[in-house]
Amino acid sequence: MVGVNNDPDKQEQRQKMTPTSAAEQEHRKNVLWELNTFVSGSPVATVNEKVTDTEWFFLLSMTQFFVNGEGLPGRAFFTGPLIWVFDRD
Repeated sequence: MVGVNNDPDKQEQRQKMTPTSAAEQEHRKNVLWELNTFVSGSPVATVNEKVTDTEWFFLLSMTQFFVNGEGLPGRAFFTGPLIWVFDRD
């Protein structure tokens, strides 16, 4: 299952991280459950562990995509070389 690590050292590290609100954690758990259900093809057990910021970033990054040649990331992926931005405006 995505995002589950039962290593006691990792659990201790999770508890030291910045806390998120109960509502935010519930939202994260629901998203993780939906993703696990989608990937497995059938309903899975609910997520009872806290979803860390790192796990949340990973989940959100999986939902992003860039079209070749469109926007700054798309142009960089399409052309290959680095693109330097000198002025934000």
